[in-house]
Amino acid sequence: MSKGENIVKWIKGQRISWLGHLERMEEDRMHKKIFTQELEGTRRGRPRKRWKEEAERDIQVLGVRRCRELVADRKKWTLFDRPKLTVGCSANGRRRRRRRRRSRKKKQKKQQKKQKKEKQKMKKQKKEKEQKEEKKQKKKKKKKKKKN
Repeated sequence: MSKGENIVKWIKGQRISWLGHLERMEEDRMHKKIFTQELEGTRRGRPRKRWKEEAERDIQVLGVRRCRELVADRKKWTLFDRPKLTVGCSANGRRRRRRRRRSRKKKQKKQQKKQKKEKQKMKKQKKEKEQKEEKKQKKKKKKKKKKN
C-alpha cells in the first residue's frame, strides 16, 4: 500500500469522525445548520461532490449499517473501526528516530572530543612532569659533578 492510499484512508477516517460530531450537535449550532441545509437551484454540468455525500459513501464502503444509531451513542461510535493514518505516524516515528540518532551522534561526538581533549591534556601533563623530572635529574648530576 502506498503512502497516498494511507493518507486518503486517514482523511476518510477524519471525515467520518467529524460526521459523528455533526450528527450529535444541537440543531441551533451553525455547523449543524450548514450540514443539514439542502441547496436549491440547479447547475449546468456534473453535480458537485458534497462533503455529506462523500462521508455517507465512505460509511457505506466500510459496510456500516444504521449509522444514525451508532452516531447517537458516542461510545459505540468511538469503538467503530475507522481508517487510521499509519503513514503519518510512522513518518513521525521515523522523524523522531532520526532526531534521536542525530542527537546521539552529537553526544557521541562531544564525548569523543572531550575524551580526546582529556587524553591530550593527560599527555601534556605527563610530558611536563617528565620534563620536570629530567630537569631535576640534570640538576642533581650537576651538583654531583661540582662536588666531585
